[in-house]
Amino acid sequence: MLVRYENKPSIPNLWEDFFGPNLMGDVYHKSRVSNLPSANIIEEKDKYFIELAAPGLEKADFNIKLSENVLTVSVEKEENIENATQREFSYTSFSRGFNIPETIQNEKIKAEYENGILQIALPKKEEAIIKPPREIKIS
Repeated sequence: MLVRYENKPSIPNLWEDFFGPNLMGDVYHKSRVSNLPSANIIEEKDKYFIELAAPGLEKADFNIKLSENVLTVSVEKEENIENATQREFSYTSFSRGFNIPETIQNEKIKAEYENGILQIALPKKEEAIIKPPREIKIS
């Protein structure tokens, strides 16, 4: 099974939640806005897919590395948004890690980015693909 973990855990800051940045308790304060893109993990018969929703980026912005069965997706990009009166998403800098099972063909992992979705295909090794049952004749 493909398991995910977060590289940057979020710890609530009660002081800022109640007293900052404005004393009115701004609902969209930066500490409440996630800078980690949402992920879908999909299993098919012969592969897994990891999909990350990261709008506003380009494929050159992503760094994808595999080391010791951990697939890491990261982005480091300068943010250049002027005159924003409200900000609910920002994916300019993040890092997410996914534990990859040993049943994946590491050399055949592929990624593509289209319409704000990064999709990573992780093909399973032949022995990990569940075969349909076969009938055995009695002789």
